[in-house]
Amino acid sequence: HDASDVIAVLDSAARITFVTPAVSKLIGPQADDMVGMNWLDLIHSDDRFLVERVLHRDNSAPTVRSEIRLLTDAGEIRFVEMTVTPYRDEAGNGFTVSCHDITRRYELEQQLKHQAFHDTLTGLANRALMQERLRQALDNSRRTGQDFAVMFLDLDDFKTVNDSLGHAVGDALLRTVARRLRTTLRTKDTPARLGGDEFAVVLEDVTDHQEVERIAARVVEGLAQPVRVGGSELLVAASVGVAYGNGAIDDIEDVMRNADLALYGAKGSGKNRYAIYEPQMHESALTKMELTADMRRGIARSEFVVHYQPIVSLANRSIVGVEALVRWNHPTRGLLAPGQFIALAEDTGLVIPMGREVMEAALIDVGHWNETLGLDLVVTVNVSARQLLDTTVVDDVRFALSISGVKSGNVVLEVTESVLLPGQGIMAERLRELADLGVRIYIDDFGTGYSSLSYLSQLPVHGIKLAREFVSVLPGTSAESGLVRTIRDLARTLELDDVVAEGIETKEQLDLLMAMGFSLGQGYLLARPADALTTRDLLATGLPRDLGIAEVGVVSDTISGDSIAGDTLAR
Repeated sequence: HDASDVIAVLDSAARITFVTPAVSKLIGPQADDMVGMNWLDLIHSDDRFLVERVLHRDNSAPTVRSEIRLLTDAGEIRFVEMTVTPYRDEAGNGFTVSCHDITRRYELEQQLKHQAFHDTLTGLANRALMQERLRQALDNSRRTGQDFAVMFLDLDDFKTVNDSLGHAVGDALLRTVARRLRTTLRTKDTPARLGGDEFAVVLEDVTDHQEVERIAARVVEGLAQPVRVGGSELLVAASVGVAYGNGAIDDIEDVMRNADLALYGAKGSGKNRYAIYEPQMHESALTKMELTADMRRGIARSEFVVHYQPIVSLANRSIVGVEALVRWNHPTRGLLAPGQFIALAEDTGLVIPMGREVMEAALIDVGHWNETLGLDLVVTVNVSARQLLDTTVVDDVRFALSISGVKSGNVVLEVTESVLLPGQGIMAERLRELADLGVRIYIDDFGTGYSSLSYLSQLPVHGIKLAREFVSVLPGTSAESGLVRTIRDLARTLELDDVVAEGIETKEQLDLLMAMGFSLGQGYLLARPADALTTRDLLATGLPRDLGIAEVGVVSDTISGDSIAGDTLAR
């Protein structure tokens, strides 16, 4: 047993006959003072019935483990893993009980669960929670006959703010938008951030469509007011699409699709306005079909290119690796960011051949740089859930390794936490097959999803990338910086090889992360994403020692959604 574990001996009536001194650190009282007390008196009332059943079972039954709550003498709660083993001696029947304190692990899991349903940056509901509220609205409409509404909105030309002023300013703007959005809604409405600059609102119990339109008008007006961020006054506008639903619709996706079409209608009408869904808006969906056809041709014509963002050793500013980021060099629309096509690629399955092309190109580039420049670079490539489900993904990686000459140990595949959830058996098996090739697996944007920590330890995960939401708030409050330290400690507990901090934009963030023990990082302070030629020149010269916001890379290529997996986080 761990020295901090509490071990107690109970008689058949659950009275304590012996307990180790560690109990005082766990719940307060001294060990000698607890002899004769009833063990059940220490148990949280909601868990007492469970413990009673364990203690009153047949003495010949096997050892039982369960997670319960103990009460401290100060009235606080400690979460413990309790192991109960029955015994028999000349004095009669009894039990030995050991308790391992899992309070810290439980609290972290609760934080991660909260983040699974809330946006870390703004505190609003995220897509998963928004969809759950929408299902509730549909169920309620079927019972009561009352309509509900969905509002989709995004900021007009938000990318310009990010590109010109950086993500720190962009994030501050998004937080302001979230606050203003809350003030314009009814208390029973659910505002959500879907990702990037995309927001949604679920409005239940709609008795008057004009009321919804008044709310939409207030949202547009409220968000159009100037915002002062970091000494700059920004003029922001939003486009809003509104769709109504009732109990007659088959699925929430229908009303979400209609709201999305209405949003594009508002943008097409000049932006900074709202639009109500009309059936003819489906015609605009033809554009999506055209883009799909363009995408198929683009894959065949090798229009998808790879840009790279360096992964840097924070101690000496050396580039130890690069992350491969996809771009579409569209023949008529110019260089497209992933946010403009990845979702469609996922929906259509075209992400599979696209990802295959990106994988091969990235490994060939890095293999060439390692050979000609005498480097030992690591290359990280994002792999989506859709790709992992494809039966060819292992062969695709094996082939890319064979044609590039890159050592398998220098290849990192980044996956999101969602593919690690219990029950995703195919995903887990595919990760093991990939790890058997010798490549490494990282969890991308760690902390923005939710994965059981116990399940995580069972998978071939070699490292994590700390989501930029955690970095962007640093130095932040003690709770915010404490969570970053906890994630770092968790990685050490799980014996992960690497922890990479994403989205480093200020010297203050860099210094704090280094003080916390982070050794690897990415972000605009260090280097921007750039095309292969620019990246090759940077690798030849190295990063400047004097850090300012990095000038490396094309400013117009500063985007959100920088990954083949279609995530909404900028690097």
